[in-house]
Amino acid sequence: EHAMVAAYLYLNAVLYLVGLLVVLRMDARPFDATSTDARYWDDLSAGLRFIAHRPALAGFVGIYVLKLAVFVSLLVFIPMLVQASLDGAVRWVAVLETAFSLGAIATAVGLSLRRAHGSLYAGYAATLAILGALMVLTSTLSNPASLIVTVTAMGACAAWLLASSNILFQKAVPDQMKARFFGILDTLAAAATPVGYGIVGATFGVSNVHGVLSVNGIALVVLGVVVMLVPRVSLQRATPGDLMDDLQGGPA
Repeated sequence: EHAMVAAYLYLNAVLYLVGLLVVLRMDARPFDATSTDARYWDDLSAGLRFIAHRPALAGFVGIYVLKLAVFVSLLVFIPMLVQASLDGAVRWVAVLETAFSLGAIATAVGLSLRRAHGSLYAGYAATLAILGALMVLTSTLSNPASLIVTVTAMGACAAWLLASSNILFQKAVPDQMKARFFGILDTLAAAATPVGYGIVGATFGVSNVHGVLSVNGIALVVLGVVVMLVPRVSLQRATPGDLMDDLQGGPA
C-alpha cells in the first residue's frame, strides 16, 4: 500500500509539472487595461448591477453556487467511502480518485472536440439528475468494480456540468463585463465551499458517508428539476446602452 501511495503522489507531481509547462507555453498577449482610476467598489457595483438586472442570469448563478456547495462532498467522499465500504484500504482511495479524474478528463477532452453543444439547459438538468442518482446508488454499493464504474461516471458528470456552465456564462456575459462577472462568481464559489463542508459535517454527524451521499444526491436531483423551471438566460449580447447603465448605475 505504501508503494501505491507513493505512486499516486508521484503521478500528481508529474501532472502539476505538465500543467506548468502548458501554462508557460500559452500565448500571453498584451491587453488594454481598463481605466486606472476605476475603483474596486465601482467595478464590484457594476458587476452586481449587471447580474441583478438579469433575473434569468441571477437564477442560474444561484443554481451554480448551490451546485458547488453540494459538490464539496465529491472532494471528500472517496476516503470516507473507502473507510466505510472497503475496509479502509489506502490503495482503493488512489484507484477511485484516479477513476474519478479519468472520467472527468475524458469528458472534458470529448467536449472540447464538439462544435455544437445542444440545449445547455436540458443537458445541465439531465446531468445534475444523473449525478445525483449516481451518488445515491454509490451509497448502496460495496463491490470495488461497481464503485469504480459509478465513480468514473460521476467524474464525467462533474466535468460536463462545469463545462456547460462555463459555456453559458461565456456566451451570456459580454467581454466588457467578464472580469467583473467572473470575479463575483469566484467570490460566491469560495463562499459556497465552507457551507458545503458544514452540510457534509452535519449530515455525517447524524448519519454516515452513505447518508451524506444520499442527501447530496437527492439535492442534485432537485436542482436538476429547478433548472428546467427557471427562466432561460438570453445568449444575445447586451447592447452598449445596457452596459453603460450597469457601469453608471442607471436603470436596467
